[in-house]
Amino acid sequence: MKNIIIIILASSSIIILGGAFYWFEYRPSRIRIECENFAGSKGGAYNKKEDLYKFCLNSKGLEN
Repeated sequence: MKNIIIIILASSSIIILGGAFYWFEYRPSRIRIECENFAGSKGGAYNKKEDLYKFCLNSKGLEN
């Protein structure tokens, strides 16, 4: 009985930690900030930055 409780607690912990990691790393607002920084770091004209931003969003599965 004690082993089952340990397995349930370990499984729950792994699921919670995995969900938290996913939420903080892959949420859309975080991806948008990363793409803004990516486009801004490349420099160039405004149109080029906007195209880089859209490219970055599309490559990560988000649309503008």
